[in-house]
Amino acid sequence: MSGAPPTLESAGQLDLFKAKYDDAPLRSDIFSLEHPFFVLSKQRFQKVRVYEYEYKDKNKQSVRIEVIPLVNIGAPTQWDKDVLIYAQAQLTEGIKLGQAPSRTLKFNAHAFLTFTRRGVTGRDYNRLKAALTRLRGTTIRTSIKTGGKESIEAFGFIEQFKWQSSSGTECAHIEITLSEWLYRAVLQHQVLALNKRYFELGGALTRRLYEIVRKHCGTQRKWAIGFELLQRKIGSQNSAKNFKHELKVLVDGLRQNGRHIDRTANLSRASSPCGQHGVLLDYIIWLPPRQEVLVAYFGDLGRDAFANDLKRTRVKFLSEKSDAEDGL
Repeated sequence: MSGAPPTLESAGQLDLFKAKYDDAPLRSDIFSLEHPFFVLSKQRFQKVRVYEYEYKDKNKQSVRIEVIPLVNIGAPTQWDKDVLIYAQAQLTEGIKLGQAPSRTLKFNAHAFLTFTRRGVTGRDYNRLKAALTRLRGTTIRTSIKTGGKESIEAFGFIEQFKWQSSSGTECAHIEITLSEWLYRAVLQHQVLALNKRYFELGGALTRRLYEIVRKHCGTQRKWAIGFELLQRKIGSQNSAKNFKHELKVLVDGLRQNGRHIDRTANLSRASSPCGQHGVLLDYIIWLPPRQEVLVAYFGDLGRDAFANDLKRTRVKFLSEKSDAEDGL
């Protein structure tokens, strides 16, 4: 198939789409990268969460998100999002190859667990079933528009799922139907590629920090954000003091843990008088000593350049008393 990309009307009428791209680049919609749709804890979270954000650019629509979980099921977690990342990766790859995939996707449970770097024990299969249940059972109500369609929408990330197994868990096949909201985002290319090592980031806070930096910094040279806004976007329920401590511990761990060191490994091991810094996949992140702001850099600029630029960034950030959401 060639020509115009598929539309919601045309693609939605086709048969289910079979996932078959084992090396498909990871993809996530830009909205869940920027805003906190998922909870950070693996403990059952049953409260309704409301998130509101007003852009400084008045041409951008304000954001409101309500996450309404079912009683006794709980809200989707950051790890549950792996199902959506996998689905978006498969659908995007199909579109790139000229197909018109429907929003109903069929895949092998074992293939999913392997793709997302998980185990394949009975517990892992049960956790996948629980994730699908939370993604299906939780209602999302939001003002965020996808595919240029503006409305207040309420939906589950997946409309329905089916688990089929005839001869053991390894042969289990899953069918999921994505919400039209998420499907429109894929069709309109409102997705970003993630680093292939994303699933190696074990902690929810680590993943959220990467997602936010990936969304805002992208391939820009630099991006900065204040701690108060960063905590809101991450979705942390902790006090500001505890959040700052968690972030400092995280960044210090990234600095020392070689698993998260990418092409800037030598720089990440260098000591610096400017505060804690660490490599989060493609980005180097800095926490100045007084911790009013986090600064993210893309690529390797050299140790002295980072140190000098960080000082200028911090001074400008504090003088403007701004959250610097759009970068400096």
